[in-house]
Order: sequence, then C-alpha cells, then structure tokens
Amino acid sequence: EGHTRAVYSLAASASFLVSGSEDKRVHVWSWASEACVRVLDGLTNDLFFNSLAWRDSALATLDWISNGTVRVWDTSSEDPKDWSCVGPLPSKSSSPSGVARLSDGRIACAAPGDARSLVVWEV
Repeated sequence: EGHTRAVYSLAASASFLVSGSEDKRVHVWSWASEACVRVLDGLTNDLFFNSLAWRDSALATLDWISNGTVRVWDTSSEDPKDWSCVGPLPSKSSSPSGVARLSDGRIACAAPGDARSLVVWEV
C-alpha cells in the first residue's frame, strides 16, 4: 500500500500527510487511521526534495527533472477521494528546483538555472 521507491518529499496538514517518491506518485496518509487513503497519479517524473507544498485548500506537486510541471490539487474537500488536479501552473523555467508555501500563503517555485529567479503564484 506504500511507495515502491524512496520517499524524498513530505508535506502535512492537520488531517493528512502527503509523501512524494521516486515512484512518481503522491500518497495521501490519514493521521487518524494511519493508512494511505489516496494515491495522486499522473506525474511523469520522480518527486525529489521540496517537491510538495501545501496551502490551506491547495497542494502543489512538482513533477521534477525534465519537464518541471507544477500541478495544483484542490484539497478543499475533507475526503481526499474528492481532490482533483485543477491544472498546472505556468512556469518561466523549464526545470524548477522546488516548491514551497510562503508565510503569506502563496506558492513559490525556484528555478535552478538562475539563482536569482523565483516564481510566485496566488492559489
């Protein structure tokens, strides 16, 4: 029921823990039941360090390495089975190095090729 490859990225809310792995999947774990309650599929590359960012009712996943796609998942429902991918975020970089939740709630993504580059989205 768990990942089949190494886990490199974690993000948490009051009710759930999400884990990202080399197996190209994001697992959603319930704190209450201590079980995996959903697997978010559709990623085409591994999830490495800083590949997950959670903001209230949105989870950002970074599909790392070659395509650098940042997907946003609507997590407003209390049931993870109802969560849906609401689309990729536009990026100015083809290979962002990580995503993070900023203290004001926005999602930020850093571009590795240019240490001075940072993209910030309102989600």
